[in-house]
Amino acid sequence: MSEQRRFKRINFQADVQITCEENILHGDLLDISLKGALISIREPGILQTGRQAGIRIYLPSSEITLTAEADVVHQRGKDYGFKFFKIDAESIGHLRRLLELNLGSSETVASELEFILKEG
Repeated sequence: MSEQRRFKRINFQADVQITCEENILHGDLLDISLKGALISIREPGILQTGRQAGIRIYLPSSEITLTAEADVVHQRGKDYGFKFFKIDAESIGHLRRLLELNLGSSETVASELEFILKEG
Protein backbone atom coordinates (compact mmCIF):
# COMPACT_ATOMS: atom_id res chain seq x y z
CA MET A 1 0.00 0.00 0.00
CA SER A 2 1.45 3.37 -0.96
CA GLU A 3 1.53 6.19 1.56
CA GLN A 4 -0.75 9.08 0.49
CA ARG A 5 -0.12 11.49 3.38
CA ARG A 6 0.13 15.21 2.60
CA PHE A 7 2.25 15.94 5.68
CA LYS A 8 5.57 14.30 6.58
CA ARG A 9 5.55 12.47 9.91
CA ILE A 10 8.51 11.81 12.13
CA ASN A 11 8.90 9.10 14.72
CA PHE A 12 9.43 10.85 18.04
CA GLN A 13 9.12 9.71 21.63
CA ALA A 14 7.67 11.97 24.31
CA ASP A 15 5.26 11.82 27.23
CA VAL A 16 1.76 13.07 26.48
CA GLN A 17 -1.21 14.17 28.56
CA ILE A 18 -4.65 14.08 26.95
CA THR A 19 -7.70 15.82 28.37
CA CYS A 20 -11.06 14.66 27.06
CA GLU A 21 -14.20 15.79 28.86
CA GLU A 22 -13.47 15.09 32.55
CA ASN A 23 -10.80 12.45 31.83
CA ILE A 24 -7.06 13.05 32.01
CA LEU A 25 -5.15 10.31 30.20
CA HIS A 26 -1.46 9.64 29.76
CA GLY A 27 0.33 8.26 26.76
CA ASP A 28 3.43 8.03 24.63
CA LEU A 29 3.92 9.97 21.41
CA LEU A 30 4.75 7.61 18.53
CA ASP A 31 4.88 10.06 15.62
CA ILE A 32 3.96 13.64 14.81
CA SER A 33 3.38 15.99 11.86
CA LEU A 34 2.20 19.58 11.47
CA LYS A 35 -1.39 18.32 11.27
CA GLY A 36 -1.53 15.54 13.85
CA ALA A 37 -0.03 12.88 16.04
CA LEU A 38 -0.18 9.16 16.76
CA ILE A 39 -0.27 8.47 20.49
CA SER A 40 -0.28 5.21 22.44
CA ILE A 41 -2.70 5.67 25.36
CA ARG A 42 -1.79 3.99 28.66
CA GLU A 43 -5.49 3.78 29.66
CA PRO A 44 -7.14 2.54 26.44
CA GLY A 45 -10.88 2.20 26.14
CA ILE A 46 -11.79 5.56 27.69
CA LEU A 47 -11.16 7.65 24.57
CA GLN A 48 -13.38 7.27 21.50
CA THR A 49 -13.08 8.39 17.89
CA GLY A 50 -15.10 11.45 17.00
CA ARG A 51 -14.27 13.19 20.28
CA GLN A 52 -12.18 16.30 20.78
CA ALA A 53 -9.25 16.39 23.17
CA GLY A 54 -6.62 18.72 24.53
CA ILE A 55 -3.07 17.44 24.04
CA ARG A 56 0.10 18.39 25.91
CA ILE A 57 3.35 16.92 24.55
CA TYR A 58 6.34 17.19 26.88
CA LEU A 59 9.52 17.30 24.82
CA PRO A 60 12.24 15.23 26.49
CA SER A 61 15.29 16.91 28.06
CA SER A 62 13.55 20.26 27.70
CA GLU A 63 11.12 22.66 29.36
CA ILE A 64 9.16 22.84 26.10
CA THR A 65 5.54 21.68 25.99
CA LEU A 66 3.52 21.57 22.79
CA THR A 67 -0.20 22.19 23.29
CA ALA A 68 -2.98 21.56 20.79
CA GLU A 69 -6.67 20.85 20.45
CA ALA A 70 -7.39 17.83 18.27
CA ASP A 71 -10.03 15.48 16.95
CA VAL A 72 -9.65 11.76 17.66
CA VAL A 73 -9.80 10.43 14.09
CA HIS A 74 -8.87 6.77 14.41
CA GLN A 75 -7.96 4.08 16.90
CA ARG A 76 -6.20 0.72 16.67
CA GLY A 77 -5.63 -1.07 19.96
CA LYS A 78 -3.94 1.39 22.31
CA ASP A 79 -2.84 3.70 19.44
CA TYR A 80 -4.97 6.75 18.66
CA GLY A 81 -4.64 9.16 15.74
CA PHE A 82 -5.28 12.83 16.42
CA LYS A 83 -5.82 15.62 13.88
CA PHE A 84 -4.90 19.06 15.18
CA PHE A 85 -7.48 21.80 14.64
CA LYS A 86 -5.99 24.42 16.98
CA ILE A 87 -2.38 24.94 18.02
CA ASP A 88 -0.91 28.10 19.53
CA ALA A 89 1.84 30.10 17.80
CA GLU A 90 4.57 29.13 20.26
CA SER A 91 3.78 25.42 19.94
CA ILE A 92 3.66 25.55 16.13
CA GLY A 93 7.06 27.28 16.15
CA HIS A 94 8.58 24.54 18.32
CA LEU A 95 6.89 21.83 16.26
CA ARG A 96 8.20 23.36 13.04
CA ARG A 97 11.76 23.39 14.40
CA LEU A 98 11.43 19.79 15.66
CA LEU A 99 10.26 18.63 12.22
CA GLU A 100 13.00 20.59 10.41
CA LEU A 101 15.70 19.02 12.58
CA ASN A 102 14.35 15.50 12.12
CA LEU A 103 13.47 15.74 8.43
CA GLY A 104 16.62 17.66 7.53
CA SER A 105 14.59 19.97 5.28
CA SER A 106 13.26 23.37 6.24
CA GLU A 107 11.82 23.72 2.70
CA THR A 108 9.53 20.70 3.16
CA VAL A 109 8.21 22.00 6.47
CA ALA A 110 7.77 25.53 5.09
CA SER A 111 5.77 24.15 2.15
CA GLU A 112 3.51 22.15 4.49
CA LEU A 113 2.99 25.16 6.75
CA GLU A 114 2.12 27.33 3.75
CA PHE A 115 -0.46 24.71 2.70
CA ILE A 116 -2.03 24.79 6.20
CA LEU A 117 -2.23 28.59 6.16
CA LYS A 118 -3.97 28.56 2.78
CA GLU A 119 -6.50 25.99 4.07
CA GLY A 120 -7.40 28.07 7.12
